[in-house]
Amino acid sequence: ACETLLYGASRSQLASEVIRPALEAGKVVICDRYLDSSLVYQGFAGGGDVESIKQINNWATKGLFPDITIVLDLDVETGRQRTLQKDGNIRGLDRVEQKDLAFHQRVREGFLRLALEEPKRIFVVSGEGDRLDIHLRIWEIIQSFLKAREVKNGV
Repeated sequence: ACETLLYGASRSQLASEVIRPALEAGKVVICDRYLDSSLVYQGFAGGGDVESIKQINNWATKGLFPDITIVLDLDVETGRQRTLQKDGNIRGLDRVEQKDLAFHQRVREGFLRLALEEPKRIFVVSGEGDRLDIHLRIWEIIQSFLKAREVKNGV
């Protein structure tokens, strides 16, 4: 519960000081590890109450939720190897990265579950392949989303 509140406090500051002002200025905002990450890491994988986590984050962000989320999907073994070999160098793991593979499997399953629950907002992109291919797949989704939003807003 303490961890959820700490992430909520951090998210509140980010939303009020960075994200909301940028959106009000008409900018597109891209960030990683927003609400869905808390639902998955502290909720589905960590055993916390998902509804409470949603309520805390709704309060913390004053209802500011993403229009679109991209989930990069990769099997946990490959993900662990990539984490260890970041930029070609072996590096230490942070507190969350040190958790066992079962935890990381629950994380993956949690993100995939959210994507099934919200298919119009959450898009799953395979993390397999080279970076350029992954980038192009993501860019295609983003372009389609932005075009659909322009049509919806009559731009």
